[in-house]
Order: sequence, then structure tokens, then C-alpha cells
Amino acid sequence: MADFLLWWLAAEAAGVPGLLLAAAALRSLPDRGIAFAKPLGLLLTGYVLWLLASGPLPNGRPAVLLALAVTAAAGGAALLRAGRPALADLRARLPYLLAVEVLFLAALAGAAFLRSYVPEIAGTEKPMDLAFLNAAVRGEGFPPPDPWLAGHTVSYYYFGYLLIGALTTLTGLSTAVTFNLGLALVFALAAVAAVGLGYNLAALSRPRETAGGLPRGPLAVGLAAAGLLLVAGSMEGVLEWLAAQGYGSARLWARIGIEGLTGAQRTDTWYPTEFWWWWRATRVVPGTIHEFPFFSFLLGDLHPHVMAIPFVLLAVGVGVALWRQPGEATLREAAAAPAPYLLAAAVFGGLAFLNTWDFPAGLAVLTGALLLRNLRERWAPGAALAALGVTAAVGLASVFLYLPFYLSFDSQADGFALVRGAATGPLTGLLHWAPLLLPVGGLAAYGLATGRWPEADRSWMAALAALLAAAPAGLWALLLLADGGLGGAIAARGWAWATDLALMALLGALIFALLGHVKGADGAPAGGLTPALLLGAVGVLLVLGPEFFYVQDVFRSRMNTVFKLWYHGWALLAAAGAYGGFVLLTEGRRLPRPGRAAAALAGGASLLAVAAGLVYPVTATFARTDGFAGPRTLDGLAFVRASAPDEAAALAWLAELAGTPVVLEAAGPDWGETGRVASRTGLPTVLGWPGHELQWRGSDTLFRGRDLDVHRAYQTEDVAEARSILQRYGVAYVYVGPVERRQYPAAGLAKFDRFLEPVFRQGDVVIYRVPQDGARAKEVEAGP
Repeated sequence: MADFLLWWLAAEAAGVPGLLLAAAALRSLPDRGIAFAKPLGLLLTGYVLWLLASGPLPNGRPAVLLALAVTAAAGGAALLRAGRPALADLRARLPYLLAVEVLFLAALAGAAFLRSYVPEIAGTEKPMDLAFLNAAVRGEGFPPPDPWLAGHTVSYYYFGYLLIGALTTLTGLSTAVTFNLGLALVFALAAVAAVGLGYNLAALSRPRETAGGLPRGPLAVGLAAAGLLLVAGSMEGVLEWLAAQGYGSARLWARIGIEGLTGAQRTDTWYPTEFWWWWRATRVVPGTIHEFPFFSFLLGDLHPHVMAIPFVLLAVGVGVALWRQPGEATLREAAAAPAPYLLAAAVFGGLAFLNTWDFPAGLAVLTGALLLRNLRERWAPGAALAALGVTAAVGLASVFLYLPFYLSFDSQADGFALVRGAATGPLTGLLHWAPLLLPVGGLAAYGLATGRWPEADRSWMAALAALLAAAPAGLWALLLLADGGLGGAIAARGWAWATDLALMALLGALIFALLGHVKGADGAPAGGLTPALLLGAVGVLLVLGPEFFYVQDVFRSRMNTVFKLWYHGWALLAAAGAYGGFVLLTEGRRLPRPGRAAAALAGGASLLAVAAGLVYPVTATFARTDGFAGPRTLDGLAFVRASAPDEAAALAWLAELAGTPVVLEAAGPDWGETGRVASRTGLPTVLGWPGHELQWRGSDTLFRGRDLDVHRAYQTEDVAEARSILQRYGVAYVYVGPVERRQYPAAGLAKFDRFLEPVFRQGDVVIYRVPQDGARAKEVEAGP
């Protein structure tokens, strides 16, 4: 409990600068940016820390405190500049502020409670995540040393680990604890940001209700947005539950075609108990990974795509705030009042540092927001070009602000490729997306029913919407036609064409509806409808794009592109879907009779889909926690102390070392036990998981042959050969534990006693110090 309270207080401290800045910079939002304060404060504090520790100051608590002070001072200055109206706005919204704080604390506690039942930092990508978190805490500067490639710095988007690491340093807690508390923090930050986004969208449609106090309608929309984002899951959970209860023949399950779900499974409880059955919901579409947020928090990987969620929502909030600004967005206007655009550059640029895949999607939202703002003022090509110019300037500024990151970053991306085989089938697409796309479909229908297109422009606007919706498929077809493979690719997609056509139809409807609401952007209920339609359109585009194109990487498939783009498409669609439910329920009855019937039908279908999507989180949570049985802890390495106390003691000894000396440990394949010492201490080793290093760097040039050298260092009985390898990689300590004893011959391990100094010995674990002057080595080799 003490660790949790200390972590909560640290998060609150990071949120104070964000509240000051939000109150000044996001005043165009109905909630004045209150719900985005904590992600904003944490991001900007982390940015200042990154700048400080990349240059004049070493990474540590003084640097974190200075970063907090600098960010708070900037926030205070901005609030003073905004004057009394900004302070009055905050006072008027005190009930809302308190509600956000209660929600944050409840979400943080709930997520930490779940993590306490499954805290182990083992399996899947957790060792990698812990390695980066330890590196961000232990490294004296940024980029930090790569724990799995001694002599090199991290080549990855590590900003999320820096943010969690900053709070770790501030609190003095162990990374084994803050790993799980960090996941809980991300969940809580995402919850309040989603509430804020949904609240603001609804409040824009009902401005009189949100001048102060705590209006229930917009708050309900915010809670619905958080629920769709963080709680709702795939409808595949319904199939798992039916199979666990013994329903369905083998033939039926074969026709459904979910890998691993081959027949009825018996269970003694009301929920499925097959080992890790809940994993299958993210592999329903063959050849892909399609996580959704609830699965991620249930699994427990502290991965960049997860840590980026609240900051994606923050970026959307900043985009909506810029859309709400009066007048046109022009380069002259931005130069005269640069503060909002610099803030946007810092936030949108941070997306690339957090999870580079989110940067293009974020810029798409920003571009759409500025285009809509300018077109609201006047329909003219010049207005559109001015918006694109401001977007380009913000984009360039965002790259400049984070330029040191780009200079040290190697990417595995190698251009774009065309999807030539089967894509997403109708059933699998429906299972994954129905809880979100059906409410978004209702939003599109309402937008079409209430749009106000100029009569003279209706035809070309409809044609433009259709053209934009079909553009991915059209470009794909043209490229394949030029390549001579169009006919085969069309045939190979099979029933996936039904999915593609449905997505294109929805995208076209959203775009056309959006064009019909540009001019009504400040009216009710169109105030929030315009940005909601924009979020829906960008979200659907993120789902549709990987049907035709993917980023070429080491996987040579669309797997990673689907994974990353669909993931944050879920975030945008959750906000749009929550607002869609809001307008269907509150405004649908005002439509003409056919419209009322359609709204009722869309609302009913959406509720059924969302209810079906809630089966997964309920059943999967009970399965993952074994019915909330067993001991609880937030220490992710407690299992090491219980199962391997000698190794736990050795790791604790290493963790107390100053600096980042290189430790030699066993090498081996990814997802095994190798790399564990570096992961759990943050001390670099010669080579950790080679497959992951290949993914991060796009080439094995830097580490080719290192695994053989590590094997030879342990296997050889020749002291001179072993010493040469240790010197080559600057090894300061050699680790011999249970993994090394299983993997290497005893005679090879015994040689270390002949020329190295044992500095730790307990049970079957020995740590040797490598002499830097060679004095002890000569003495031992001289022998009797």
C-alpha cells in the first residue's frame, strides 16, 4: 500500500505542471484541458528531463526534480499570462476536476489490483520491457546504454520507459514494482484522457450545460469512451465461452476457422479455463496480431504501443483545441501567437518518441482539424493550403524538438509493400471490430441524416468522399496492374473483399457527413459531431489501410502494420463510437420517422455488439487471475526470490553496482532465459535477444558473431582465449548461474576460478570480477 500511495503522489506531482499549462493553453476546450493535465504534465516533464540528461546533467533524482520545477514554472507563467479568466474557469470547474481525480485514483487502484494477481515479469515481451525500464533508470544519460548489446545505446522509441523511469527515480521504488505500477498508471492516464475526450465532444454540443458544475450527460459520454477504449474487447470471447460450455460441433468450429479453437472445451467453472485461451482473441485474423487495450493490460507487457495510449488521446485533445480556435490557421497567425502550435509540436512529436507508428496517424488528425477550422471560415483552396502549411510547420517543429532521438534511431522499416494474399475476412473482422464500428456506423448515419451540404456542392462533395474512401484500393490496384499481378491478387482476397467494401462504404459515409457539418461546427449538436466524424474517419482509415499496404520490415508480412495501426485505430474509434451512441440516444428521436427507426436499429445493434464485447474482459480476467485466487504482490521479481533465491541475491548484488559495467551472461535465442541478468539489473551484457536487436536495428551488422564469442568464452578451457574475448567487449563481471551451468560444460566454467576474482558466491551462482590491470591473472596463471 505504501508503494502505491507513493506512486500516486508522484503522478499527482507530475500532473500539476500539466494542469497549469492546460488551463492556459487548452481553454478552447469545454473542460479547459483538465482531463489531459496529467499526461501533458508527465510528457513535458519527461521532455525536459530528456534534454537535461542528454547534455549537462546526469540522469537522476536532481535532474527529475529540476525538470518538474522547469515545467511547473512554464505552466505558472502561462497561467499568469492567461490571467484571471483562466483561474475563474478552473474554479468554476472544481467539481469536474475532483471527479477526474477520483476517477484517476480509482482507475489506478483497479489496474494495480489486477496486476497484483499476475505481477511476474516473465514471458512474452516483459523481459525486454524491464530491460529498457532499467536502462532508462540506470543510464547516466540519454539515449541509455542498450542492456542487450554492450557498447551501444538503445535504438528504439524509449520515451515511455523514460517517463515511467522518471517517476521510478523520483519515488526511489524498485523497477520490479514500478513495472506493474507503470502499467496501472498508463491505464489510469488513458482512462481520464478518454473521459476528457468524450466529455469535450459531448460538451461542445451542449455548451450551456458545461459552463460549470458537473453535467451528467457529457460525463456519461466520457465514461462510455473510456469503457469502449479500455474495457470492451473482441466478440471472440463469446465463442470461447460457448465452446467452454460444450456448445458447437467440430465441423462448426472448423468452419469458423479460429486457430486453436477446434472444438467444444469443457470447464468446471462458468468461464473458460483452457490455458491462455484469451490469447486467441488477438490472432483471429490469420497471419496477424491485433491486440486491443484490455488484452494488453491483462497480458501485462509494458510496451510502447500500450504506453502511448494516453498521449494519443492527449494529441487528439490538442487537435480539437486547435480546431476550436477562432479564425483561420495560417503561418502568419502561428508566427504571431506561436504558443499553441509549439505545444502541439511537443505533443505530436512526442508520439514518434513514444511509438513511432502513431506519428503519421497523429498528424492526420492534426491536418484534418486545421483543414476543418479553415474551411469553417471559408470554402476556398487558399484556406485549405494555409491549413496544410501550418500542419507542415508543426510537423517540422515536432521533428526538430526531438531531433536527437532521430539521430540515434535506426529503423527496420524498408518502404511499403502490397498485400497480395488473403486479407481480413468478414467474420474475423466482425468479431474484432463490431463493438466499435457499429456505434461509429450509427454516428455516420446520424451525420448523413443531419448534414447541411450546399445544394450546388452536394454532388462533387459526394464524389470526393467516394474517391477518398476508394483511394487505398485504387492505388493498390494501379500498382498491381503495373506489376502484372492484379488478377491473381483480386482472386486471392476472396471474401475479404466484403470486409474492404464495408470499410470503404463506412469511410465514404463519414467523409461525406463530415463535409456536411463543416459550416455548422459551432452549433448544437454539430459542435462535437464534426471532430467525432473526423476521429471516426481517421480510425476507419487505420483499419482499412493495412488491407492493401504494409510497412516492409523484418517480418516480411503485414503482421506488424496491422498490429500497430489497428491498435490506435481502436482508440480513435472508441471516442467516435461513444459520441455516436450519445447522438443516437439524445438526438435520434428528433429525426424524421425513417431516421428515428434507423437510429433505434443502429443503437440496438451497437448495444448488442458492445455487450458481446464485454464477455471477453469478464471471462478473461477471471481466467487470468485464476478466479482472483492466490497471493498478491506488485513486485514483478518476487517469483525469482521464491524459485531461485541464490540468483535473486546475485541480481540484488549486481543492482547495487555503480554505473553500467558490462556483465557476461549466457547467450541464446529470443524468449528464453538468456538476457535475464541484463533485463533484471539494467547492466549491459554482450548479447541479449538477437532477434529483437535485429528488429530494432534492421541489420545484424553490429552484433554478428557475438553469440559465438559468448559461447566460446564460457566453453573454452583456454584462459588466454577467454581473456581475449572478455577484453574485446569490455566485460567487467562474468556471471555463472543455473542457466550457464545447464548450457555450458563444467570444465569451461571452472577456468574462471583460475584467472578471475570471485566477488559473489552463493549456492550455484558465482560472479567474477574481471581484473582491469591483469595483476591477479598473472599471479594465478604462474601457479605452483
